[in-house]
Amino acid sequence: MTNQLPPLNAIRAFSVAARHQSFSLAAEELHVSHSAVSRHIKLLEEHLGVLLFERRVRQSVLTPAGQRFYEQVSAGLAQIANAAAALKQHASLPTVKINVRPSFAMLWLMPRLEDFIAQHPDIKPQVITQTRHRIMHATGLTSSSAVVVTIGRRRLRREPSSKTSCCWSRPPRPSSAWPLKTSRPWAGTRY
Repeated sequence: MTNQLPPLNAIRAFSVAARHQSFSLAAEELHVSHSAVSRHIKLLEEHLGVLLFERRVRQSVLTPAGQRFYEQVSAGLAQIANAAAALKQHASLPTVKINVRPSFAMLWLMPRLEDFIAQHPDIKPQVITQTRHRIMHATGLTSSSAVVVTIGRRRLRREPSSKTSCCWSRPPRPSSAWPLKTSRPWAGTRY
């Protein structure tokens, strides 16, 4: 056998037929014909080399091998369903896009992001790192960005997307010694 994995449609048909113990009810649930379910199960039995159902008049009963296979397959399908539901839930979270320079992201933002995610599990942050040149040409706050952080002397036009109370900090006022009057302030100093 070159392909170890059985056909997934056949596994799905088998799982539903085993749960209902009926090909007709499985066909109704899957919105296919009775013969389609029967063909899928026959294909699966041929692939595995094991009889999964004992076919009787108006009834199909799982063989012991079929029962063991059903228990494992149903657990696997439940895991797939749970993974898909978790992915859908995560994908539906509101996303906050944060455009920052790579150095700012690495040194300041990323160490704090874990705490933010823990405090706000209902928000999915997306960090986009760009060079200063690209951020400057992004025209500040774009319609797809909630936060744009720039560090430097250039001035950007600021357009708030919403009014929220928050606290901003700024660097301290420069002292009278700054900028330095000489390129060698230590010259003439004795230690």
